[in-house]
Amino acid sequence: MLELDGTLIVAMISFIVFAFIMNAVFYQPIMKIMDERQAFLAQNEATANNAQNESITISEQKQKELADARTAATKDVSANSEQFKKEQKAEIEKFSKEQKIITENEKIKLVQEAEQAKTEISAGVDDIANIISSKIIGGTNV
Repeated sequence: MLELDGTLIVAMISFIVFAFIMNAVFYQPIMKIMDERQAFLAQNEATANNAQNESITISEQKQKELADARTAATKDVSANSEQFKKEQKAEIEKFSKEQKIITENEKIKLVQEAEQAKTEISAGVDDIANIISSKIIGGTNV
């Protein structure tokens, strides 16, 4: 059977004193360190989440800027292409007009040269006809 004597009371008091000492020396500092560690981890997790959200926001912003830049570049290319086509058409029309003028001037020169050649040939024919007729009719040497 169990005997209740003074050692049991001393053992209980020793255990209670030991529990208070362990609580003050060991358990409270460990709990404090664990709480600080939890706070540190929570802070780092919040910082990481903020950084991740910020990187997503920046990435989306850069994607939007890139899409806007592509759209603007496409518009610029289209506008410049249209402007180039207009300028090219104007240059072609200008060149065509200049070539028509040159062609007309050359036609006029050719017509004048043809008329001059006809006149010279006609004069030459008249001279030859006079020479032939004078040889046939008069026998004179001209």
